[in-house]
Amino acid sequence: MLIPGLVAVIVAEVSLYLVQRLGVRPLTLLLEWHHPLQFYIPWRLGLPLVGALAAFWSRGQGGTPRQVLMAAMMPALGELVFMVLIVTPPDILGDVVIGRHHSIWHSLCGTGSFAVSRVLVPGVPLFIGGILVALRREPGH
Repeated sequence: MLIPGLVAVIVAEVSLYLVQRLGVRPLTLLLEWHHPLQFYIPWRLGLPLVGALAAFWSRGQGGTPRQVLMAAMMPALGELVFMVLIVTPPDILGDVVIGRHHSIWHSLCGTGSFAVSRVLVPGVPLFIGGILVALRREPGH
């Protein structure tokens, strides 16, 4: 069940890259904040399909409903791990320890913005696509 999830991560990240390369401008909220929220709407609209396809593939491989949903959610879960392990520690180190003269709240605000823009908001359409497949009954059952 890992392969469908990993492929979903690749498809989600490559599609986001392509949307950005095509010059699509993100919807930006809270522009006056140091860390505004940015949402690529065309990318978000395609995420239910990514989640559903990963879930469908996982289900076809014999995945349990939980595994099927995990495969669908893998792009958001991957971003969560990336945020916790790769983004936040160096940000805190640079802002607080080394001394860019920012408080820890500055770093945590950036982490929060990343969490909303790249984990929570994308997680919803991935979940919707996955749950529709995970809860679907097999014909004849």
